Amino acid sequence: MMNFTFKKMTQQQAEVIASWKYDGIFAFYDMTADEEDYKEFIDPALRSENYFAVFKEDELAGFFCYQRTDGNFVEIGLGMSPLYTGQGNGATFIKAGLDFGQSYFNPDGFCLSVATFNERAIKVYKKLGFKETESFMQSTNGSEYPFSKMELPLYSNCVFCHFELEKQQKIVLENELCAFLQLPQEVLVGSGVIVPKAHRKTVFDLTEQEWQATYELLHNVKSYLDTTFTPDGYNVGWNVGSTGGQHIPHAHLHVIPRFNDEPYAGKGIRHWLKQKSNGRNI
Repeated sequence: MMNFTFKKMTQQQAEVIASWKYDGIFAFYDMTADEEDYKEFIDPALRSENYFAVFKEDELAGFFCYQRTDGNFVEIGLGMSPLYTGQGNGATFIKAGLDFGQSYFNPDGFCLSVATFNERAIKVYKKLGFKETESFMQSTNGSEYPFSKMELPLYSNCVFCHFELEKQQKIVLENELCAFLQLPQEVLVGSGVIVPKAHRKTVFDLTEQEWQATYELLHNVKSYLDTTFTPDGYNVGWNVGSTGGQHIPHAHLHVIPRFNDEPYAGKGIRHWLKQKSNGRNI
């Protein structure tokens, strides 16, 4: 298994990458094959800050660049060292770049453009879940070449990213970064969840701004629930991971009003977890 690390690209690393030469038809990807692309890559004033050198141990193995597009997608560009190409390393390398881009930029998906002659790359992209969305002609390397645009949506089925997917789900309160959602409830009357509008897998992935937004919305939610349902207490908490009871991989803070006339009044979350029947066999 190949493990890669990502670091902001330095000028020295850019110059090394720009000197790489590829064999046969893949010489198309030599940086020097297109003067405009070469100048943009080699000039630190033109090169964006979103270029990252990729290392396998201490060896420069490639690079990734990331650019946000409309709709919170991130467009990626990449290149592997000639020492690693043609050896079946492509999927592992690209997967590492997607994982890094997902944690660094938290996009809703990725997109890229690939020359249609590069069937080897297109096969790898499709294996990773990319789908071709359009074809176009691209001016590069002194001529025009057919390219395909490919996209990889990440959270298209997440009901906390796309509220409309759950028809009975209602946005009760919201602010810029978070929303309080409710579904019809027969038992846990008034309960709901506070979710970040951006996809965050767990509470530990929230930004400082999202923490603050969650704090502010939680107090607004309490005021709303106090007025609407007059509960006698609350359970408030996050589940993390499937072992912790998190069934939707998008952070959500449970807000559950409690009432004195419940059969389980006085019993909180720990009541069930500390039962002897939940003891570990170690």
